[in-house]
Amino acid sequence: MYQQGDIVIVSFPFTDAANSKPRPAIVLSNRIVNNSQDVILAQITATIRNDNFSFALEDRFVDTPLNRQSEIRCHKIFVMEKRLIKKKISNLIPAQRTILFSKICALLQP
Repeated sequence: MYQQGDIVIVSFPFTDAANSKPRPAIVLSNRIVNNSQDVILAQITATIRNDNFSFALEDRFVDTPLNRQSEIRCHKIFVMEKRLIKKKISNLIPAQRTILFSKICALLQP
């Protein structure tokens, strides 16, 4: 079972729904959701924007560094069936998870 903070590779569908490409994402959902067939994820990208929607994934923030400098796109949240997850590649450390969730919550404030 996947856990909150896991960084995973997902089969991300293109808009035509006929093809997909492996992409990194972070599991945002808690145990209750993760016990269902779905998980809540946020996109991870290697396109560095340094904007209000981004959370930098520094090597010291994860238990296994990613291959490229990356950012979590805090406003690109989606639900996906767990069967579309290919594998876990890392995990965001708890202290950084707290900061990430604060940033996501701030984007939802009026």
